[in-house]
Amino acid sequence: MMLLEKKRLLVTGVLTPQSIAFHVARVAQEQGATVLLT
Repeated sequence: MMLLEKKRLLVTGVLTPQSIAFHVARVAQEQGATVLLT
């Protein structure tokens, strides 16, 4: 079972692929979360 399986996350501040928010969203998605970016 993945850590964030069946969880939904809203990640704000995704400006570029180098931003911290981008990497947080990527790892969350890899761990099974559904991610909404703003």
